[in-house]
Amino acid sequence: MAATRCPTFYLAARKIKADITDLTKFPYVAQKSLAGLRFKIKVGSRQEEEMVNGPYFENQFLKDLLQCIKPDDVIYDVGAAIGTHTILAALKTGKEGLVYAFEPDKECIRKLKENIALNGLKNVIVLTTALWDKDSLITLHTSGITGHAPHTQKAGQTSGQDFKSHLPIRARSIISLVHQDNLKPPHVIKIDVEGAGQHVLEGLGNYRPKHIFLEAHPLFGENRPQIIKFLAKHGYHLTAEKRRLNEIHFHFSLPQ
Repeated sequence: MAATRCPTFYLAARKIKADITDLTKFPYVAQKSLAGLRFKIKVGSRQEEEMVNGPYFENQFLKDLLQCIKPDDVIYDVGAAIGTHTILAALKTGKEGLVYAFEPDKECIRKLKENIALNGLKNVIVLTTALWDKDSLITLHTSGITGHAPHTQKAGQTSGQDFKSHLPIRARSIISLVHQDNLKPPHVIKIDVEGAGQHVLEGLGNYRPKHIFLEAHPLFGENRPQIIKFLAKHGYHLTAEKRRLNEIHFHFSLPQ
């Protein structure tokens, strides 16, 4: 039997129905629990819903991260987006601990701050800079919260994805932020920067967090052997590696 094609007007009607459904459904506040921690996230679109309740909520990655966070730890969340990792890290490290949430995209920053306030957190500092291997100007490719995940590249490089904006932004290295801006060095760092993870790692200088959690994106040029070799040179063991969709979740740790 030949396949039946849906008329164009029918597909358009379905889209209108979905848009109307979105208007009545969003925004709402998701009540969640993970590893004994209860938290809230404001969900304003289908894409955010996938990050909070759908396939992009990194359940196991978060559990592994939380297991390594101790009270009073300083956590760096690099690529904080809307704050799923930031909020849980802040709850786990407690009032005496501190989370620096790094996010350069303006829409994500607004959502991130909303979610921090929603959870009444006082131990999070949002930094609107991107991280890089050295202080420099780079390019932020972004379509905001509803498009492809924003990512950064060296100034002048073009992205293979379709983005609305290509913005020159200032990037900093971790060693520069600690030395010049008096940030506390990290005990645990999580990095998810859509292909620029190697640059962030090189910006650590002589600082050695106890644990590094890295979401690598080979499709955006992050090289698995290169990352492993770089961190092994600095004394890190590969504790865990799990593939998820088109990403690799790494956990590196220093020997106890």
